[in-house]
Amino acid sequence: GKEQAGELLTFEEQAQLVAWGKLWNAKSAKAQTMSSFWKDYARDRGLPNNTRETKRKETRWFRWLAFVGNHKVAPNTLDLIHHGLDQYLKDRLKVVKPSSAKRELNDILAVLRFANDKHRYGWVLQPPKVPKSKPKPRQVLTQEEQRLVVDYCLKESKQPVATCVLIELQGATMASEI
Repeated sequence: GKEQAGELLTFEEQAQLVAWGKLWNAKSAKAQTMSSFWKDYARDRGLPNNTRETKRKETRWFRWLAFVGNHKVAPNTLDLIHHGLDQYLKDRLKVVKPSSAKRELNDILAVLRFANDKHRYGWVLQPPKVPKSKPKPRQVLTQEEQRLVVDYCLKESKQPVATCVLIELQGATMASEI
C-alpha cells in the first residue's frame, strides 16, 4: 500500500518485499542441474522409455556427465561443458573409431543445445575436433579368385551361404547388409 501511495519504504520493508518476491517465484528461480537436461530433452522429443535407441542416447549422456559432474548451471558451466566434451572424446577414442565418437558427441550436443535454447543461456557450444579415421586396407580378390568363388558357389547352389556370397560379390555388400 505504501508503494502505491508513493511513500518511501523502510529498509526492512524493502527486504521483506524482495524476500516475498523470491518466495513467490521460487519454482521458476530454481537452478537447473546438468542431469535435468536429459529429462527435459527426452520429454520434449517424446523419446520412448525402453527402446534401445533411447537407452543408447541416455547412456552416452550419463557417460559424458560422469566427466563433467552433475553441477548446477553457473557462469563457468560452459567451460565445464567444453572440458567434459574434450575428455569424453579422448576417452572414447581409446575404444571406438573417430566416426563413432563423433556420432556419440552429436547426441550429447543435441541435449546441450536443447537446454541452451530452452533456458536461453547464450552458450556457444564448440564440439571438439575429431581426428579423421584412416580406413583399413582391404584385401581385394583378383578376377581369377572371383571366378573360382562364383564357380564354387554355383556348384553349391543349394546352400544359402553360397547365395549370400554371390550377392555380396555382385553387390559389393557385407553379410550384415544382406
